[in-house]
Amino acid sequence: MDARLSHGGVHLVQGTLAPHESGLIGSPRLTIVVHNDKPFDMEWRLPGSDRLQSARIEYGAVHIDPGDNPFFQRWIVCPNIVGIALDRKLVDRVGHETFGRDGASLRPGVAVTDNFLADAAKMLSLELREQSAGGKLFAEHFGILIAVHMFRHYSDGAWHPAPARGGLGTQRLRLVIDYIEANLGDDLSIAMLARIADRSLHHFSEAFRQSTGTPPHRYIIIRRIERAKILLLSTDLPIAQIALAVGFASQSHFGATFRAMTGVTPLRFRLDRL
Repeated sequence: MDARLSHGGVHLVQGTLAPHESGLIGSPRLTIVVHNDKPFDMEWRLPGSDRLQSARIEYGAVHIDPGDNPFFQRWIVCPNIVGIALDRKLVDRVGHETFGRDGASLRPGVAVTDNFLADAAKMLSLELREQSAGGKLFAEHFGILIAVHMFRHYSDGAWHPAPARGGLGTQRLRLVIDYIEANLGDDLSIAMLARIADRSLHHFSEAFRQSTGTPPHRYIIIRRIERAKILLLSTDLPIAQIALAVGFASQSHFGATFRAMTGVTPLRFRLDRL
């Protein structure tokens, strides 16, 4: 595989699969694979079925494995794919909080046409290639949206809940913001912020955006850059150390994000103002 990213129970991968000429394939996670290459022929037998099916798999076709139930699949080429895997703990949390059911209610599918999942794969593929700052939180955000989509469209007896209305409220918003400010240098998680706000994963991101005008993963990046500005001007810490102190994985990620948001490099920002 060429690129990988994991955060908050969401795992992304892009690369080429080896030929698989016989046997069962499965995973303990909910796995979504989007074909990202020229057409190829595939055979499969869904769980609990004796019927062998086959199809020409076209670009953008989606394969869904809810997890914990391997089934027969066969192909003889090396297709390029984007894979999205969600830990069962995350899937079950979204299912219980919003739909009153867990991941066991999800159905498998092969060569499915699903524009939402295909478009999500394109966005996540771009994130994998760029490895930009905030990518982990972005992936977690999209993973939650994908889990909601799966329960809405691939769950037995799917229920469509009413959309959440209103923001978090002053007290809950203050708790979340205080936690972010106290932990900017750590590996923040949307799941943890939702727990602090006592809101479901499905409702939290939208409620936070309504309250602040910014989705949580973007808000965290903004606050990290603002904290970095203070450290650049009030301390003589090396830039690499400041990058780590405000939660960036590397100085290069920090520098690229800082320049994109301010128009100057961290060093130029420090020198100009001192």
